Amino acid sequence: MAKVIRMGKPRGDTAPPLAKYGDVLSVADVCELTGWCARVVREYCGSGKIPAVKIGSRWVIPKKRLIEALRLGAA
Repeated sequence: MAKVIRMGKPRGDTAPPLAKYGDVLSVADVCELTGWCARVVREYCGSGKIPAVKIGSRWVIPKKRLIEALRLGAA
């Protein structure tokens, strides 16, 4: 007879890594998620490797488009 192992409630934060972010990410958010430095993130935004919009002097990155770009290996 097979032994049944019962799992307790998960410990710690089990939410997906992007769940704490809004629909639009900042350069700092992308740095935190990817481990890239801010200069690299800004360069990728400027070159189009990361889909982003510049508003004034700040880059804003739509979360869904960043996920797509990372999945496709664009960035």
